[in-house]
Amino acid sequence: MTNRTTDGLEHDMEYLLLELHKDWECSGKTRATVVFQLEEMDEINRKLKQEITDRQEILSHEELTFEQSVKLSKQNYILLRLIKKILRKKLKGDYKSMECEFSVVLDKDEYRVFKELFQPVEG
Repeated sequence: MTNRTTDGLEHDMEYLLLELHKDWECSGKTRATVVFQLEEMDEINRKLKQEITDRQEILSHEELTFEQSVKLSKQNYILLRLIKKILRKKLKGDYKSMECEFSVVLDKDEYRVFKELFQPVEG
């Protein structure tokens, strides 16, 4: 009976995580619009790649608790949404050709990640 309960709990946890992942894939209400200059794209791509590399290092080399793992997973989904939005706009060429800039609308979580990565720290 214990084995059956453990299997049931494991199944329930997998289901819960799948539902969380579905929710995390979707953006929330738009909270901010960020404008990028095309000449900034190399720096933006570099920072995003570095962030992904850093997160991969954490996943590969640290033992995480379940709570830490779920938090990191959520952060990764938010980062992925941010990356998708930026790349989608860039690839569509959805920007003003004369000004060489484009804007991306972000929800509150995406905007928080954007600020953490691209805004200078004041103080």
